[in-house]
Amino acid sequence: MTRTATLLLAVLGIVVGLSGCIEKGPIRGSIHSLSYQLRVDMTLEDVQQIMGRPPSHVSVAPQNALFVCRSYLYDEMLSAKFVHVTFEDNLVISASDGHRKVCKL
Repeated sequence: MTRTATLLLAVLGIVVGLSGCIEKGPIRGSIHSLSYQLRVDMTLEDVQQIMGRPPSHVSVAPQNALFVCRSYLYDEMLSAKFVHVTFEDNLVISASDGHRKVCKL
């Protein structure tokens, strides 16, 4: 096998190995934010229907545009809190609430 072919196979192995590094979940949420109704693999439309509004902030990962975190504002009366919903290729991979700031990737 040539050196170029060996290098190509090594790079391919690394790419395949890294593609599974992002584990899906968890979904952590409360009844106060409605985020407890979110599930892994939901679409953006599903999330917006549950949250009742579009996100107030969107953060895209600079190294991979398929990873997006959307922040949904809730509990505005007491103090602003956010639900962070992370998407990979437009499907939910994790969510949590109770954050004081918008998410940043």
